[in-house]
Amino acid sequence: MLVVHGLLGRFSVLDVLVHLSRIYKVKLGDGWAVAEIPRASAKILEKLDNHITQNL
Repeated sequence: MLVVHGLLGRFSVLDVLVHLSRIYKVKLGDGWAVAEIPRASAKILEKLDNHITQNL
């Protein structure tokens, strides 16, 4: 994915994994919700055009 979107020069695979590990799902009452996504992680998701939080 990084090569296809031209981001391999800016981000390593480890960088992307570290940023994505900061996205949390929290339990509120009976349901689950995605906690606030950090700005850097949101920018990486936007650049990758990958909606991993869509069905969370």
